[in-house]
Amino acid sequence: MSEDSQKNAQKEFFSKDEIYFPDLVELWKEFYFKNENSWAEVLKEVITKDTFVYMLDKTLDSHLSNEKLIRQNMDKYFERSAFPSKKDIARVAEMIISVEEKVELLEDQLVDSVKSMADSMLAMAEAQKRSREEIAALRKDIADLNKKLAQPDKEVNNAPKEPRTKKAPQAKTKKKETNSAGELIP
Repeated sequence: MSEDSQKNAQKEFFSKDEIYFPDLVELWKEFYFKNENSWAEVLKEVITKDTFVYMLDKTLDSHLSNEKLIRQNMDKYFERSAFPSKKDIARVAEMIISVEEKVELLEDQLVDSVKSMADSMLAMAEAQKRSREEIAALRKDIADLNKKLAQPDKEVNNAPKEPRTKKAPQAKTKKKETNSAGELIP
């Protein structure tokens, strides 16, 4: 462009009341698409070399050693401070879980014990019921027997009295003598 045409364009640009702003998105898109292929080739070349992999390994090692050092320092800090560390919280959580498991085990044992006691009590109640029924039946049987025993007494008392016959005298048995040692004397 010649200097005259450039000056005319500037005069036109500045003479208007409007301000012209270029579209930045369009400029960025144009820049990106023009340079994309060249950058892709450069990156492809860099990534495929062994030096890049070596550099990544060293960077990773450096990062891991820094991370380990930071964790060690944080552990030392939390050991000396009043604040709990992740390890402290994890240890407490493990203890809580252990206590919860023990409580659940105790609950299960308690439920089993209560069930067995309830079963035993039901069996005892059933046995008591049977015993009461048997006692009631025995009382009834005894009452019936008492009635039957009372009837012959009435019959005997009401019957005419017969003279008693003398019983034959029984032979006297000799008393066997024993000495002081408890032996029989002939």
